[in-house]
Order: sequence, then structure tokens, then C-alpha cells
Amino acid sequence: MTLLAHNLKAIRKKLNHTQKTLARQLDVGFRTYVRYEAGERDAPLRVLVKMSKFGGVSLEQLLTET
Repeated sequence: MTLLAHNLKAIRKKLNHTQKTLARQLDVGFRTYVRYEAGERDAPLRVLVKMSKFGGVSLEQLLTET
């Protein structure tokens, strides 16, 4: 699992969202979001920006070890 994947999962759990509901919030497909969390695919910048706003975290926090 990549650092980004780990951080996405941790933030999602902190927000008490399922992968399905968070995918909807980020305007991406469910399977696409699952791949982001599994580290199989890198999330594009537009998704990272939405996640940082929705999760109340900075882009730096998403991309670095916390």
C-alpha cells in the first residue's frame, strides 16, 4: 500500500464514510476509488484537491507521512 493509499483510507475512516459514499462525494467511480485506496492507481490532482477540502486536510497531509 502506498503512502497516499494509506492516507486516503485513514481519512475516509476518520470521516466515517464507506468507499462508496466517499467515491460519490469525490465524483469518481466506486471501483476507481477502491483502486486509489489499494494503491493500484494514483488519484489525479482534482480528486486530491476535493479530498483535502472534504476531509479538512491539506494536500501536504495527504501526500506525506502523518
